[in-house]
Amino acid sequence: YPVTGIAKHPFETFATVGGDGDFVFWDYKARSRLKKCSLNGNIENNTITCCSFNTTGNLFAYAVGYDWSLGPKKDTSEGNCIYFHICEESEIQPKDKKTNRRRH
Repeated sequence: YPVTGIAKHPFETFATVGGDGDFVFWDYKARSRLKKCSLNGNIENNTITCCSFNTTGNLFAYAVGYDWSLGPKKDTSEGNCIYFHICEESEIQPKDKKTNRRRH
């Protein structure tokens, strides 16, 4: 599945979203995944097309809709929707390299 969006977080971490309906928070310095969330078919067309954090990083917004990967005839969606995820610090805080624990 394609990665359709990347968003930088103020904690020096970032998020990716994609055609599989997942959004993932990453620690790029440790090169590791912090958290993965899946739509799991709870939304009819589960392609996440773009994403962004607010300026303080406690709110993550993502849009779900058709990505046109199969052409216009395969679009069965009712339209696009925007969803919000409230970020807990433990989900997005980078890990300390020495201890492999979240930094405070």
